[in-house]
Amino acid sequence: MKQAFVSLFVAVAVAMIGVGIIAPILPLYAKTFAASGVSIGLVFSAFSLSRSLIGPLVGRLSDRVGRKRILMIGLAGYAGVSLLYVMA
Repeated sequence: MKQAFVSLFVAVAVAMIGVGIIAPILPLYAKTFAASGVSIGLVFSAFSLSRSLIGPLVGRLSDRVGRKRILMIGLAGYAGVSLLYVMA
């Protein structure tokens, strides 16, 4: 049980750090691409909205398939997208 909690804690911490790292860099991108404050707000809103819409669906799927499996798939996808972001 303790190992599962630590694994979950690390997974959530990594995901939150990933989101938090982007926030300070976003104004630099906004300046480079002449984006407005509204555009930056829309980027963060789109992220939050997508999590709100997908969350219940993934939750239901995790009840059927298993939480650990869904968590591992999600973390692998998150890692892949993060690597693509770095290469962009």
